Amino acid sequence: MRSVKLSELMPIDEMKGGWYMNEQLKRMMVEGAEILWSIKKDRAEKLAELAGGELVDAALDDATEWCIMFRPLSYLRIFFFLQLYEPEFENELRVLYGREVADEDIPIEDVFDFTRFMRNALVRAARKLLGVESGEVEKKPKKKITLKLKGKEQST
Repeated sequence: MRSVKLSELMPIDEMKGGWYMNEQLKRMMVEGAEILWSIKKDRAEKLAELAGGELVDAALDDATEWCIMFRPLSYLRIFFFLQLYEPEFENELRVLYGREVADEDIPIEDVFDFTRFMRNALVRAARKLLGVESGEVEKKPKKKITLKLKGKEQST
């Protein structure tokens, strides 16, 4: 497992223009990401594999359960840290970036979009991992839709 030093990483608000994306990023790391709280360290490597990332040895503090790195571009490393603080505080998914991104001319909106894509990949992988392991794959029943077209009804 690759080891990563915190000195190699930076938050989005240290990037050019990143200050205005910071709050939106924090919200995104909570909303819909709660399923990740169920993935403990022993299953994090499988989660990383399913999501297309890499489990790395890095921690923000004692609450870090795991850290998964994605590299969507050669100069963009995105690190997701699962921080399990409950019951004292709320759990959270924190994100940091490799410092090398600051040397590139990539718009902050693109960094944000890549982060969103990778976060969504983690959530989808967690759903798949939990569904496969528990045998409870969530399937929603199809709704019957009735359309009215020029006085005629058609069901799908």
